[in-house]
Amino acid sequence: MKTGLTAILLCAATLAAAVSSPAAAADMPARSAPRAFQPALPAFTWTGVYVGLNAGAIWGDFTKSASRIDGRTGFTGGGTLGYNHQFGQVVLGLEGDYNYSGLRGSGVTSPGLFPATGRLNSFGTVRGRLGFAFDRALVYGTGGYAFGFSELNTGFIKQSSTHHGYAIGGGLEYAFTPNISAKAEYLYMPFDTKDASALPGVGFGGKAGLDASVVRGGVNYRF
Repeated sequence: MKTGLTAILLCAATLAAAVSSPAAAADMPARSAPRAFQPALPAFTWTGVYVGLNAGAIWGDFTKSASRIDGRTGFTGGGTLGYNHQFGQVVLGLEGDYNYSGLRGSGVTSPGLFPATGRLNSFGTVRGRLGFAFDRALVYGTGGYAFGFSELNTGFIKQSSTHHGYAIGGGLEYAFTPNISAKAEYLYMPFDTKDASALPGVGFGGKAGLDASVVRGGVNYRF
């Protein structure tokens, strides 16, 4: 009799446990599905090779002697190739450009015997850049070598010259996307002087030189 009662109690306990298990499972907090891994987006960097186009205004004077040829502001435009490397907020770079120049000038030779005209047909620079980056904004200074090709007409002589000098300036560049940025900059370029004559063997033209300033904007594409 006791054995039968014991068996009945065991069966009842087993049945109660089976019935209560789903309810207990329902009371447990639901487990959410694991989230897919999302890598962090890389921070913006100025490091890389870039190419670009620029356009703006150029002005200056063609002489460094008593024979003055005053220049008139003209259009300038050209292409750019460069490389930047960023260290923290500091950006170091090397940039080269070659540009058309619409700088023209007119005057007279000393002592005023002949009309004189001058023109800077093109110029280029190879410059270093040192800048400080504020995320997508870059403020920089720049300086290096400059060269230009001019024509000077002093009466009967039309003389073409290659000038050498330096360029110094600065600017601001802003990246609108990881690949495309726009800039505005100023350059001052004093070039060397060349002998210029109104007549063969006669120094009426004196020393012809060239000082030029450029204000321009540009768009760069970084790879």
